[in-house]
Amino acid sequence: MTALTFSHLPSGHGVWGKIAKLASFAWIAPLWARIRYEMELRAAIEELHRLDDRYLKDIGVDRNDIECMVRNNRRF
Repeated sequence: MTALTFSHLPSGHGVWGKIAKLASFAWIAPLWARIRYEMELRAAIEELHRLDDRYLKDIGVDRNDIECMVRNNRRF
């Protein structure tokens, strides 16, 4: 029986390069970073929603604009 090895294939070229990249799990780090970033944004949004209207007015945020402000998409 013959064992198949792909060590002779150059990394990053063609289909085998893509397979090697997927098999190396290099794609997980950016995905995990994006998930962590989204979790931090959601935590900030939730924390601002817990504030009462007086505190939000003091910092210049309308309750309807909390998510846009946190995500840096200011509507005004």
